[in-house]
Amino acid sequence: MPTKGVGTYAPPARGALRTVVITESEKAAAERDRAFRLIAVTNALDAKRCRLQAFTGPEFVRKFRLSPIAFRATLRKSGASEGRTGHRSLKG
Repeated sequence: MPTKGVGTYAPPARGALRTVVITESEKAAAERDRAFRLIAVTNALDAKRCRLQAFTGPEFVRKFRLSPIAFRATLRKSGASEGRTGHRSLKG
């Protein structure tokens, strides 16, 4: 994590230049944290063509289109109408 003051920050490399997966927390940080940086690595397996590109939070927000790709599913507490356990047995 970045720290206050002068120093070195080695963020984790993510994805390819055109598509990257980020968390909701990282999206929020890009929108509000002035120290946010997204580092994109392209051609990571080719030493001659390997390249890093850094984006600040405002650049990230401006240059990337975000699309939701996942949902977290949490089992609800069982209700009276769902039976004793609230789920079906896989045994049949």
